[in-house]
Amino acid sequence: MAAVCGPRAELSAVSPVVRGSLLGAVLALGVNLVIQLAGWGEEPAGTAYPGPVNSVIYAIVPFVWIGLFAAMGTALFALRARGMMRPARAVGVLLANCALYPVYTLGFSSRALGLAGNGLTAVLAAFAIGMMLERAPRLAPLIVPVIVWVALASIGLVAVMTGRTF
Repeated sequence: MAAVCGPRAELSAVSPVVRGSLLGAVLALGVNLVIQLAGWGEEPAGTAYPGPVNSVIYAIVPFVWIGLFAAMGTALFALRARGMMRPARAVGVLLANCALYPVYTLGFSSRALGLAGNGLTAVLAAFAIGMMLERAPRLAPLIVPVIVWVALASIGLVAVMTGRTF
């Protein structure tokens, strides 16, 4: 077997957990870049997010997702390194769902689709956690923050949709 040299050898020498964290964060940065370049991150002038919690939620969204993607990437690569392909696929589907959220919510223009997408994300995260609890219980907590964030964001989204403060 030939020795691997160069950047690929350096990347393969990095632990799956570190590699997953880095690749998850890079994916999040890429998704955030696409959102900004597509103009999806811009709200019409005068858009208000009622309440102090909603204002904070909308200000920190990109940063939260960098952490969430890093955690999901960590779980994915750690599961794959352990040969646990079924839970790894569940986390991969969750990652893909999160990465495609801006697309299937029509660039965040449909709040109803956003709320439905949040529900789908929570279900996929719960499914991934359930699969991980069976075979890799120490990795399951990496996915729990996805459900917490989506629940908080959904409450904020409902407040915006109904004109209430949050």
